[in-house]
Amino acid sequence: SIQLVLDSEPPKVRGNPRQIEALWVNLLLFIHSIINMRACSLKITSVDLDEGKIAIDAILDGIGVSEAQLNAVFDENLAVTNSSTISGMEFSICQEIVRQNQGTINVTSNRNYSTLRVILPKER
Repeated sequence: SIQLVLDSEPPKVRGNPRQIEALWVNLLLFIHSIINMRACSLKITSVDLDEGKIAIDAILDGIGVSEAQLNAVFDENLAVTNSSTISGMEFSICQEIVRQNQGTINVTSNRNYSTLRVILPKER
């Protein structure tokens, strides 16, 4: 299942529109690859941070990532096979786009879920 939880008037991010669009496409392609391999639910939320930034979280409930996998998640050579192949290239592209737009991206996980968090500056 997919759940979208956004404010009715989400704040606008400041950045290159084409790059930001490519960021979401690549992030969703990576998530789609994961969902095809394992049953899980996806929840996308936005959080208005006080310091002039907005966080967008993609929470995969039912997908846990090990410490070793977390350390390698932005490696463009990452490849996980299990009836599908997931390439780390999408994450590598996302990381560079976020960096170029003065943001950050990180992944946290426990045994039951993983969260991909993108933080970008808000439009003033």
